[in-house]
Order: sequence, then C-alpha cells, then structure tokens
Amino acid sequence: MAIHFTPYTAKTMMPLTLLLAGPDCVHRYRHALLDAADHLRCQQQPALAQRIDWQSSRFLKQQRRRLAPNTLTTLSHSHGYAALLYGQQDALGVDLEQMRPRNFVALLPWCARDEEIQWWQQQPSPTLAFYRLWTLKEALIKAANLDFPADLRRTGLFRLPEGGWRIGIDHPQCHPCWHGFSHAVSTHMMLSCVWPQANAPQTLFWQGYGQTVWDLPPGTDNGVLLRRLPEDGAMPKQQNQQTRTDGC
Repeated sequence: MAIHFTPYTAKTMMPLTLLLAGPDCVHRYRHALLDAADHLRCQQQPALAQRIDWQSSRFLKQQRRRLAPNTLTTLSHSHGYAALLYGQQDALGVDLEQMRPRNFVALLPWCARDEEIQWWQQQPSPTLAFYRLWTLKEALIKAANLDFPADLRRTGLFRLPEGGWRIGIDHPQCHPCWHGFSHAVSTHMMLSCVWPQANAPQTLFWQGYGQTVWDLPPGTDNGVLLRRLPEDGAMPKQQNQQTRTDGC
C-alpha cells in the first residue's frame, strides 16, 4: 500500500541516514555518554534513566554522535523501539509508532480532514492506513516545529488535481510540499520520515541494531534508494551540527 509522493524538484540530492533500535539495545546504553542536554534532563527527572524508551533512543543518539556528530537530528521512540534520522537538511521529521487495534472511525475526525478519511476508507488495511497517516502527521509536525495535537489536521495527505496524493503542510510559515518515506518496518511498527521537497535526498542509508528483524528491503521506494550500512558505521560525512529531539 503506497502513497504517491510528488516527484523531486531538487537539483542537488543530499543523503539521509536512519538508525533503528529494538528494546534489546538497552544494554548498550551508557549513561556516562549522554550529551549535556540529556544529562540535565536526567538530573531534573531521575526516573528517565530507567525507562526503556529513553535507553534505546539515547543509545541511538550516542551511535549518531560517534558516526556523524555534525548533523541535524530528529528522534522518535515507542514501546522500547527507537528511530533516529539525521542529515544535512534544514528540517527533518521522524515518527515511529506501535500499531494496535483502535476505534479508527471515532478517532479519525479528530486528527484528519475529510479527504484523508476518504483515503483511509479506500485502503485494504484500516490499521496500516491509519498508522501510515498518523506517523506522517507526527513527523511533519516535528519537522516544521508545529503544535501537537493542534496542527494534526493541517498536516498529512493532500489530493493532487491530476489524481494521487502528496504529503504536505497547510501553514503559511511552512514548506507546503514535502517528500517522505513511510513503511511498516516490522510486523507491529510503522515508521515515517519526512523532509522538505527542495532538499529531497537521493539515498536513505539505514542501519538496525539489536535482534529485531527490520523490514526495509534494498531497492527504491517512492524514489528513495535504500541502502543498508554495516553496523560499524561506514556513514556519509555530515556537517553543520544541530540536534533536535522533538520532546522525546
């Protein structure tokens, strides 16, 4: 079940790197390697350091700092799983959610516009479709520094005049058109990554840590070439550090 994303307009393609971790990665977390901001958060909220989400996501931050310290970073975690996206783009968003049955019919009018509900109704799997839409919305809100949940209905899928759909944001201060990658990366986890269309990458490098079997087959998805990297980290060089954890 794919969404038609609008084609690239960028002349220069910049790579992105995605890191994924399962709950079994918590033993690789090192409290002593936290950055200054996370050290401060743990001092203010000591219970954070004992949470599985915190440990798996901060393990990924520590990996990213070792592999490519000078990057814009966005982070998401859910039920012990974590995803971290980094690159040279001026805005990035990632969201990872555990899929579970919910009352989608009751929930959708709160977070989706009518045309998005119509799209959802046409999809073969209500659960996959809802979480694909939800993770796209959350990733866009993170990337554009919008308000959650107030701006859920201003983000997501927009119908194209010629048919098909694009992802975007209906906000006067934001990029209107975005590109992205959305995939069920395991039997129960949905992932979405987004970036402004003007900064569309040609390649998305990725690596998964732990025993989780990540479903990201090699090849091209929505115009993005997926390449798995070795765990020791032959990562592309990055510059211009900014780190944003988006409240995670």
